[in-house]
Amino acid sequence: MLALDDDQLLGFVGVLAAMHDTGKYARAFQAKVSLAGLTLDGGLAEANLQNRHDADGMAIWRYWLADRAVVDRLWQGLNSDALLSLMGASLCHHGEPAKASDSLLIPQFGPGLDAATACRDAVLDLLLPVPVRAPPLLKRQARQATHLLSGLVTVADWIGSTQRWFPYTAPHDDVAAYLEQARAQAGHAVAAAGFTPATVAKGRGFSELVTKAAPPTPLQQWALDVPLPIGPALFILEDVTGAGKTEAAQVLVHRLMAAGRASGGFWAMPTQATANAMYGRQADMLAGLFAETGPRPSLALAHGQARLHPGFRASAKDWGRDETKTGETPADLSASAACAAFLADDRRLALMADVGAGTIDQAVLAVLPSRFSPVRLLGLSEKVIVIDEAHAHDPYVTEEMLTLLRFHCGMGGSAVILSATLTNGQREALARCWQGTAPFDDPAGWIADEMRYPLATAIGTAGIAATAVAPAAWSRRRTDIVRVETPEAVLDGLASTLAGGGCAAWVRNTVDDVLSATDLARARGLMPIIFHSRFAQCDRQAIEAGLMARFGPYSTAAERAGKLVIATQVIEQSLDIDFDQLASDLAPVDLLLQRAGRMRRHGSRKRPAGLGEAMLLLSPAPVADAAADWVKAALPGTAAVYRDHGVLWRTAHELMARGGFSVPDDVRALVEAVHAGQTCPEPLLASSDAAYGKTRVDAALASHQLLKFDEGYAPGNQWDSDLKIATRNIEASTTIRLARRNAAGNITPWAASDGADWQAWALSEVRLSGKLAKAGLQSLPALAEELALITARWGRFERDIPVCVLQPIEACATGQLLAAKGEILQFQYSMDSGLQT
Repeated sequence: MLALDDDQLLGFVGVLAAMHDTGKYARAFQAKVSLAGLTLDGGLAEANLQNRHDADGMAIWRYWLADRAVVDRLWQGLNSDALLSLMGASLCHHGEPAKASDSLLIPQFGPGLDAATACRDAVLDLLLPVPVRAPPLLKRQARQATHLLSGLVTVADWIGSTQRWFPYTAPHDDVAAYLEQARAQAGHAVAAAGFTPATVAKGRGFSELVTKAAPPTPLQQWALDVPLPIGPALFILEDVTGAGKTEAAQVLVHRLMAAGRASGGFWAMPTQATANAMYGRQADMLAGLFAETGPRPSLALAHGQARLHPGFRASAKDWGRDETKTGETPADLSASAACAAFLADDRRLALMADVGAGTIDQAVLAVLPSRFSPVRLLGLSEKVIVIDEAHAHDPYVTEEMLTLLRFHCGMGGSAVILSATLTNGQREALARCWQGTAPFDDPAGWIADEMRYPLATAIGTAGIAATAVAPAAWSRRRTDIVRVETPEAVLDGLASTLAGGGCAAWVRNTVDDVLSATDLARARGLMPIIFHSRFAQCDRQAIEAGLMARFGPYSTAAERAGKLVIATQVIEQSLDIDFDQLASDLAPVDLLLQRAGRMRRHGSRKRPAGLGEAMLLLSPAPVADAAADWVKAALPGTAAVYRDHGVLWRTAHELMARGGFSVPDDVRALVEAVHAGQTCPEPLLASSDAAYGKTRVDAALASHQLLKFDEGYAPGNQWDSDLKIATRNIEASTTIRLARRNAAGNITPWAASDGADWQAWALSEVRLSGKLAKAGLQSLPALAEELALITARWGRFERDIPVCVLQPIEACATGQLLAAKGEILQFQYSMDSGLQT
């Protein structure tokens, strides 16, 4: 990014890094510790003692860089503003950029000004004895480089500030001797901190990479054979659900690694459940990417509940154990305490691992004004970012995803996009983003109305190459669709499959709809398996594991026979589960195609004879004279979740006109007819217009808070903790924790855990949305004294979480919480149905 050869780069960046704490020569920092002989006279105002040392560092370098001789001593002919941007990225290494302090420099630094100047000259003599002689950078180039430079200096500062590896020593008169002593320890410190990259495997075959004996599909063969594009590469893989896109992406990741263009990969998934599943798949495939010799490769999971995943326990780093943490603001946090706090968080740690799997949220935090976002960028910079189910993101997350790709491309990285139902408009947006073209420009080699499918697209600096890929032979199939109008009719339609020894699933659009369908099923003597978001984490994990065991690729006919699953959208993506028959509430056609991918997914499976073979669709008839409440009258929950009722009408209309769909032949035509089409009854146009307006507003809201690559790492945004930065523009949500009383009458977490107390409480969490999220829920006042003793051991951001103490009553448990308006809300919970009010 700085267009320097290796020797010049090491010297120049070394100087920038070595001067990262220049502001500590200022009196504001010196006054933090009472030192013999320190005087605060000379006109220094009391207010100046509150200056942050990064802001004071910016001030002294702005003063120095006004001298052309200083600039030329670093880089001959370089624009001083460009150099100040780069220096600022090093100086502002405590999580967020800072403006230069505006007080008078001489009283601000006092005798420290001479000491700082002496340090500057010594560093230049040692690390950059010959100034950089290269074409001057544009200011825009320098600003782009600041994002990565700040991440690099921050991590270097964390390692270098850790007393375990660099203990405090007496002052050295010979700075060069100290430098050699520190260099001797540096290699050990970097290795001990886990930053020595694992050795990439070379010459691995397809079966070694994907741990499958089957020959590659046409898409996977394309991934094996396609020439890697010149420059930052973007691959877009479009094929049906279950066609092996994950394995094709793994091949591309390995090829880029083997070519020296990446050191690992990060898999960005739409949900926690899909991230958990991908983490398990990557654990199986990790050995194929790296050599058996050398440092052991690391694999990590990144999402809000990663530390609760039974297969992943990232150990908290205690690098700052000997440091004093004086506060939680950037000004108060010591380097090693910041390091310990950052790397002790599993979500952040995953971005530094050789291979990571997590939610898209953890990746896009790198391009939001969240503290230490440059460290996230550093972690992603040499990895291939794989974004799965890219079509599934709403406009807000899509804007974040596009910005992440702009940053990644600008830093020389590569990415792979996976989707079964990408629209032409979505693919065009990805291409324009990667090539940096505006809406009115034509990306090089672009085909606007691409109707071929499956399709593999490779984008590099030389242009775009789109290749039609033959479908895997087993992926060709016809899915007939039968429309029904009542929930009772859905259960009637699934009955023959269940009676014949098969298994079935019904995907509903809301939790309340799942619960109402469950009541209907139980009234018929069925005992469905329920899966939705309103379970405690411990129970949700158990249900997810049970689904994979009972309906996954290795499940047996006996395990599946007669089993019914009623679930929300949590099963529609990336979970490798298979049902003999499927029913679904009406949803946009791309989501229905995803859901249909859970029906008869495992083609080689032997199924009982006489099972229902059509997918059932709960939907009103797509009549030409549909009223404005066409959806709401029949499916009010669906109407609230999918607000473009024109899209829903076109979905039902297209599917009924075709009687179903053939995969892969109808996929592109269906998706384009529904999402690019305009036809629908006039009363539904208002909902489509409102949905389009919300799309534009959401994209604009996201764009407003996102960082801008060309503006660099600079003040301007409202920076905050990543725990407080919103990655999704969704309805308000809140978390409660469930509890019970033990035999001694003491309040204990709902979850039983062999681990730490924090883990049991975290596993007892349930997330609520809608009216309950806005109710201002609180623990009952009568429990205040008991709960105070418990919550005192929780983290600072956890202590306000309300606790609902449940009392067992027959097959369920009940408890109460207080709403903000003073009313007592009654809750009911069971491991079969989750939380209800």
